[in-house]
Amino acid sequence: MLPVSGALLLLLWGLSLVLPGIARENGVLESLQAILLAVALLALLARSPQWRRGERRWPGFFIGVALLSILLRELEVDRFDLPGWLIYMGDGDGRDLLLGLLWLAVLVAAARNWRHLGSWARQGLHSHWGWTLLLGGCLYLLGSFFDQKIFPLDKPSQLFWEEAMETVGALYIGVGVFRWLAAERRLAGEPSDPRTEE
Repeated sequence: MLPVSGALLLLLWGLSLVLPGIARENGVLESLQAILLAVALLALLARSPQWRRGERRWPGFFIGVALLSILLRELEVDRFDLPGWLIYMGDGDGRDLLLGLLWLAVLVAAARNWRHLGSWARQGLHSHWGWTLLLGGCLYLLGSFFDQKIFPLDKPSQLFWEEAMETVGALYIGVGVFRWLAAERRLAGEPSDPRTEE
C-alpha cells in the first residue's frame, strides 16, 4: 500500500501544478475528502441495523464515531443552509460537545466489551481491512502535522501536503470501511465459523 500511497500523492502533486487551486480551503481536495468519508459513513449506517445485538456492533460504533469526527472536522457546517440546531451540533462548541459525548460512549463501551474489542483489533492487525484503516488514519495524522506547520515549508506547500495526505487518507479509510463491511458479511454468512463468536 505504501508505493500506491506514494503514487497517489505524486499524482495529486502533478494535478496541483496544472490546477493550483485544488488544495485551497473548501476546494476540490477537501470536497473529495468529505465525499469519501460521507459515503463510508452512510455504508456503515446502512449496515448498522444488523448489529443491534451482540458484540459485533461495538467495532462499527467505534468506526462510525471516528468517521463522524473526521467528517465534521472537514465540513464547515455553518456555510450550509441548515436549521440552527444542526449548525450548532456540527460546528464549534456544539460539535465538540457532541463528539465528546460520543467518544465517552465509545470509552464506556470499550471498557465493558474490552475482550471482544481486543479480539476485533487483533483480527484487524491480521487483515487487509485493518491495515488499510490504519494507513488511512496515519496519513490523516501526518496531514495534521502540516496543518500545525511542523515542517519548514512555505504556506502553499504546507496547505497542499496537508490536503493531499488527508485526501489519500480518506481514500484508504473509505476502502478500509468497505473491506471491513465485506468481511463482516462473510462472517455473518458463516455461523459455524468460531470467529463469529468473538
